[in-house]
Amino acid sequence: MRWRAVLASSTSALALLAVAVLGTQEMTFEHFWADPLRAHRSAGLTTAMSLFTLLGDNRLLAVLVMAVSLRLAALWEKGGLVAVYLLNLVANPLLKALFRRGRPDAAFDPLVQEPFYSFPSGHTMASAAVYGFLASLLWRHGHPRLAAVTLLPIALVGLSRVYLGAHFPTDVVGGILAGTVVIALVYSTRK
Repeated sequence: MRWRAVLASSTSALALLAVAVLGTQEMTFEHFWADPLRAHRSAGLTTAMSLFTLLGDNRLLAVLVMAVSLRLAALWEKGGLVAVYLLNLVANPLLKALFRRGRPDAAFDPLVQEPFYSFPSGHTMASAAVYGFLASLLWRHGHPRLAAVTLLPIALVGLSRVYLGAHFPTDVVGGILAGTVVIALVYSTRK
């Protein structure tokens, strides 16, 4: 029952955010979040952020999902992890095509150029789905501290995407919400 409530609330929040950003290049308050990150750019920090962003890369996550699923004992946990990964792969491009929000322009001084639409952030959504699911498993198995540490890559990926100018802050929030929807969908189907 709890996961159905998470599904309903995260889907509602994602829908509200999507309506707010629909048709906008950027929202004024996004500079409040993004400008301080860009103001502290340096060669070393850019290198670190470029590495952090890889934590949300689907190829790296595929390797992680395969490696972890081999170590999981419960069939449902293995299947759930793979399902979260595959649902994310399908859902993110569909959401991007649906909302068609452009990438940050020169005002956000992008350090990377991405080819597809911006909302929701694919790297953030993938990391929220996979690391979030792993954290939920750790929590269920009595490892709350390790679960909390497992959530750290989500924050690092989200910050890196804004720092690099690949996404607006609301794209990152949308990615976290969409990743949460994916996890809640998988848990809601569990018997």
